[in-house]
Amino acid sequence: MTIGDMAEIQRIDPSQLSRALPGMRKKGFVVMRQDNRDGRQVLVDIAPAGAAAYEKARPTMQRRRASLKAAFSDTEITQLLNLLDRFETLCREPTEQILEQELEND
Repeated sequence: MTIGDMAEIQRIDPSQLSRALPGMRKKGFVVMRQDNRDGRQVLVDIAPAGAAAYEKARPTMQRRRASLKAAFSDTEITQLLNLLDRFETLCREPTEQILEQELEND
């Protein structure tokens, strides 16, 4: 899977993932290699140690998701995710663009 594909699934910025992956590779959790079809892309595969770590964490993550669903309705969770997406988009807006908008409004 490419870093971009993984970031989309995880709903995180690809650059964040790119910074985290070398540490995961050093720990033996993932294997990274250049894409033979597109040398600009890096493909990431889970390594046996990564699969084991996932299996160890899975029950805890399932309980966490169950707690979230018990505390919030599906509508509330969807609303929260939409608000977080909007917030993330706003945070990614270049400072120059924000300053230009402020100057236009003055």
